[in-house]
Amino acid sequence: MCDFVSWVEIKDRVLFLTDDNIKDWERAGDRPACPDKSERVGHGAIRLFFGIDETDGINKECTNFSSPSNFPVPIAKAIKDGKITCNDFFPKGLLSDELYADYTAKRKMLNDDYDAKRNPVYAAHIAKLKPLDDAYYAKRNPLEDAYDAQRNLLDADYDAKRTMVYDAYAAKRTILNDVCWDKFKEIKNRAPAWR
Repeated sequence: MCDFVSWVEIKDRVLFLTDDNIKDWERAGDRPACPDKSERVGHGAIRLFFGIDETDGINKECTNFSSPSNFPVPIAKAIKDGKITCNDFFPKGLLSDELYADYTAKRKMLNDDYDAKRNPVYAAHIAKLKPLDDAYYAKRNPLEDAYDAQRNLLDADYDAKRTMVYDAYAAKRTILNDVCWDKFKEIKNRAPAWR
């Protein structure tokens, strides 16, 4: 997955997706389907939106929001104008330290609340799955054991037969190689580079 903000540099152009591009894409029927939400800001989506081949241009990304100079001018301007946003997180470096600390504290409260509500649901889900999984493994394990036992017998039979065939081949090959090395000893039989 590509990081926020991603762009493609091709010739003298910087191509990236704004929030409006994505909204238009979702509404339009003239382009391939808009990618999954998590991939909408990535290089693949940018290339798909602008019709750029994978081999054209250079994929770039930056996660350091400490200065607009870390980004190409059009992207820095789009960030300042509120045309590029991210719903998954708020990047550090865009707000004053005080406001970002407030954001971090509120985000932690949201995460803690989510975990507190999700954990019991997850535990109940696992509790319901356990008998189902136990029944599955109770049926699967004997089947796997029987399969493995039969497979091991077949593999042992194959290995024994293959070994016999290979040993016969290796003996004939050794004789043939010895004959060739004997012929090589005579200078007239050698390739010109080895004479």
